[in-house]
Amino acid sequence: MKGHIRLRRSEMNDNTDVIARLREVLHRGSSLALASIVEQQGSSPRHLGTKMVIDDQDHRYGTIGGSLLEARAIREAASVISQRQSRLLEFDLTSRDVQSTGMICGGRAVVLLEYVASEAKNEEFFAHFARLLEEGENFLFITLFENQGERVTELQRILLTSTAETIGDFSFEDGEIKFLRDVAGDSRDVSAAQLRDWRAIIEPVTRTRSLYVFGAGHVGRATARLAAAVGFKVAVLDDRAEYANEGRFPDAWKICVLPDYEDAFHGLQIDKDSFIIILTRGHLFDRVVLKQSLRRGAGYVGMIGSRSKRDAIYRALMAEGFSEAELRQVHSPVGLAIGAESPEEIAVSIVAELIKVRCEQPK
Repeated sequence: MKGHIRLRRSEMNDNTDVIARLREVLHRGSSLALASIVEQQGSSPRHLGTKMVIDDQDHRYGTIGGSLLEARAIREAASVISQRQSRLLEFDLTSRDVQSTGMICGGRAVVLLEYVASEAKNEEFFAHFARLLEEGENFLFITLFENQGERVTELQRILLTSTAETIGDFSFEDGEIKFLRDVAGDSRDVSAAQLRDWRAIIEPVTRTRSLYVFGAGHVGRATARLAAAVGFKVAVLDDRAEYANEGRFPDAWKICVLPDYEDAFHGLQIDKDSFIIILTRGHLFDRVVLKQSLRRGAGYVGMIGSRSKRDAIYRALMAEGFSEAELRQVHSPVGLAIGAESPEEIAVSIVAELIKVRCEQPK
């Protein structure tokens, strides 16, 4: 066993749609190439762990950054699939070497272009991957490979769950598996390690954050749509069926029409991976929902409104026994200060803040 290096935060959670597409390709009997950034130094278009699927019909899902890097990966994918041979692609993204393309990131990247055959073993492995996601399990997705120059000579994949389950190719001793777990630790960051002659890319896959949007008006609708697009599992709650419905929220995981806001959290499982946004149609309703949001252990609570409205609500809640320290945890006025005015602009400011908090939180 050798040392390891901690690199940039993994984009594995952003890759779950790519994995879903990969499963669709395998299910229809087609082989594919899975492109993954496995080494990155300096500036590059995307971070370590970013993935893209290229199937045998040249259909593409996901992106590893576009321009020269992605174009070469797409070009080489056909030979990887036809020759059934995985390979590494090295890119020097300095302004000197890519001046003619206009791509001047100034870094270096290595892409693993992995041949994934349409066979039962691979379908089963990625079905386990999907199962763990559906069950809300935190786990590690580990790709190990040996190479001679650009040619990948051996490749294995492993899933390590938080309950000590090991899934996939397995030719390692218990001590080596422990080493891989120890490298990952409790971080959300992707890691690279050397294990014997194997290079290991260790990607934490964490439970998708749930976003509870209270209020299905214009801002709620725009916020829900954008939040779903960046990987939140969105639930929408309102006491008006004409607003809270699938037609207005086609991307929502859950839509709840509440009898009223007095028992807004009935049946909801709120924890540190839960984000709460309060966007109801009135100050009274906002206060009612905020009161129920406090002391539930949510990872984020945000409430729309002016500072004067916020302060009035805070005074009322302090009179009911809530502390200043508890209220300081609330993000209000919600969203980053970008001068937003329209519902869509406000949604951008809110979701930008959600992304910021998500990235800063520990696993």
